[in-house]
Amino acid sequence: MDSNENDFKRRTSLSSSLRRLQKRHGTMSAGDLELIQHDYAQNETDVECRPNPDGKSRDNVHHSSESKVSKAKEKLLVFRRNFGPLHCTAILLGVLISFGSLFSVREIFVNCGGLLPALLVWLSAGAMMFVGAQCYSELATSIPKSGGDFVYLYHALPTPMPAFMQVWMGLVMGSGATISALARMGGVQFLKLVCRRCDDIDRSSPLVILVAALIICLLIMMHCRSSLISAWVQVILTCIKLVSFTFIIVLGFVHLATGRTSNLSENLWYPLPTNEASPMVAFAVTSMSFSGWQTLSFVTEEIKKTER
Repeated sequence: MDSNENDFKRRTSLSSSLRRLQKRHGTMSAGDLELIQHDYAQNETDVECRPNPDGKSRDNVHHSSESKVSKAKEKLLVFRRNFGPLHCTAILLGVLISFGSLFSVREIFVNCGGLLPALLVWLSAGAMMFVGAQCYSELATSIPKSGGDFVYLYHALPTPMPAFMQVWMGLVMGSGATISALARMGGVQFLKLVCRRCDDIDRSSPLVILVAALIICLLIMMHCRSSLISAWVQVILTCIKLVSFTFIIVLGFVHLATGRTSNLSENLWYPLPTNEASPMVAFAVTSMSFSGWQTLSFVTEEIKKTER
């Protein structure tokens, strides 16, 4: 009886179950967790139904089985690593080259007063964001967990309250407002594309709000369906953006090659604005345009070979 019982325990142990799942899938999901729970429930029932050879009680079997299931949950609840270098690059470029980069140029030039000051503001903000991106890449490799700022604050500080407050403020005041503004811009551009009468449409009109809400719902459904699908959609949209920007840059060089350099010669350096806060406003707008380089820290556990 002892040999049969040991053989039964060996076949339904945690390590053997995990090995069977890894050979079959390579990755583990919620269905795999249910299989583990079924194995341990069966193990518990079978062992409790048999008499103990030494006559001792088996009351601790239930508690040990629960502890094994909890350990199995900790090991099985992991993300699938679906994102490769192409997906990560597309996500970063897609977030950086957003509506903010297109609609903030006017505000930057108005507050800077000329081409050269605007370029200096762009370069300084870009240098600062590059340093921040390097810091975040180091954090992502040191703490390879998804969650972004929440995970880093949670591990760095002795209490989780600052991390929770950061997430709460980001959802209420940061991400929600940003997503709403971008969705409205997308709604305006979509209506201008499909309807010629909507050229002067207001962003606060009910039709724009309805289209923006539909865009947000569509993106939520896509992300809930599969993160890999959303990543490939991001790759396609990023390629469209890069082709469009390349076309604009080539047209600019063609414009210069034909001798039309009046904008560079006449508007290169204007006097700085009389308002002392204008350069700071331009710098803030530029920083907002560069925002998004920390996006990958929210999906660290879904990236293949995070150390790269």
